[in-house]
Amino acid sequence: MDQTATSSASKPADAGLTLLEMLAALAITAIVTSFVALSLAGSRDARTLDQAASRLAGDLRAARTEALRSGRALALVASPAGYTIEGLTIERRWPSSVDANWMTAGTTLSPREPFVFSPERLTQAGLRVEIQREGVVRQIRVDAITGRIHGVD
Repeated sequence: MDQTATSSASKPADAGLTLLEMLAALAITAIVTSFVALSLAGSRDARTLDQAASRLAGDLRAARTEALRSGRALALVASPAGYTIEGLTIERRWPSSVDANWMTAGTTLSPREPFVFSPERLTQAGLRVEIQREGVVRQIRVDAITGRIHGVD
């Protein structure tokens, strides 16, 4: 009978967690949570860029289509804050922390020299736009020969 009393008295002490085990579990939980939070922040930046790139590609396609349909030239005017497509009344601003690099024929596109979609030649030259946020980059291109837009599905 003494043996039963001894084993039942030692059971509650063995059934619980020590302070060290509890701290180790909390540390592991904190590490996993920080990895998940960092992953979600990166995917948010990528999603913001994907939306901006899709919007730009759609606007470029609309400008190209309208130039061919109407027979009149349309101009894309780039700025650090966004872009305007004259003739379609499209004016877009980039989301916060998004930077854009507009290149045509190897030089940076400036607001004084807009990119023109004309019905005769489709484009004056190729266009490449790189938009980036927090190290995530998306690229959209307008083919110099065909005028087709590439880079976003």
